[in-house]
Amino acid sequence: MNIDNAHEKVLGEHSKSFHWASKLFPRKQRDSISLLYFFCRTLDDLADEKDKNNSRLLRDFKERIINETRPEKGSNNFKRLQSAYHSLGLNKEVSSHLLDGLISDQETVQIKDEKELVEYCYRVAGTVGLLMCPILGCKGKEALKFAVDLGVGMQMTNIARDVFEDSNLDRRYLPGTWLDSMTTREIRESSQHPYSDSHRKIRIAIHRLLDLAQQYYESGRQGLSYLPLRSRFGIAVASNIYQDIGKKIRSKHFDWGKSRAYTTLFDKILATIFSTKYLMDVRQTNPKHSAILHHHLKDFKRSW
Repeated sequence: MNIDNAHEKVLGEHSKSFHWASKLFPRKQRDSISLLYFFCRTLDDLADEKDKNNSRLLRDFKERIINETRPEKGSNNFKRLQSAYHSLGLNKEVSSHLLDGLISDQETVQIKDEKELVEYCYRVAGTVGLLMCPILGCKGKEALKFAVDLGVGMQMTNIARDVFEDSNLDRRYLPGTWLDSMTTREIRESSQHPYSDSHRKIRIAIHRLLDLAQQYYESGRQGLSYLPLRSRFGIAVASNIYQDIGKKIRSKHFDWGKSRAYTTLFDKILATIFSTKYLMDVRQTNPKHSAILHHHLKDFKRSW
């Protein structure tokens, strides 16, 4: 596969955690991972800008994927997206689910309940886990369930980390049923009053979200046994680094209105060392998936 340094540069600039983990993969795999990251990141950047033209581009790209047509004209970025999609041989339906999640970010986001939360996390991150599977050399269809879970857990960590930043974009991913339907404006106002009842409700919701994410992480890591050893190590490192962000949030006592949680170089080194146990533990080769984790994903599972 021909790939230019731009794709790896995008990975290095926008995801320090996954860029660190990507160095553990063989060169060919790393190239494909970088290209997939470029594909997903470019789409995500379009979704982050609430612009009618971007919304049209996302919908047009989804239509072209569904209809399996190539653009006759368009921006260089659009052509590179299309090229990445075809070069990687991405699953059409799963890619459409990803785009549905990103298109939904173009509107004011007010997640209603846990079902909508899990569906959203699947669309924007569980799908990425599925798209990664062929690149990583997953063994067997059963592996896909665990790949979804790891992506969902990571996205829940993102949401827990970015509560305040997302409220500035009129996005509330914490379920309204957990927050008495608090608005994004009320979230922003609560950040100025750390001893208020509303601030406490948000802290409790973040705690609940990270507890839920933990269930998906644990399931996702059970699925590591479906991966070749080299891929297993890289994904274990990435998931452990990401989960450390949740630990940082907990260590700050869920004080979401202050600085954003992040992992240091030392944290990444420790996570890498800790992940070596997944290279040695090969006892459970056919883990049983917990169906309850996909209770809200029944409408999507036929695409996997």
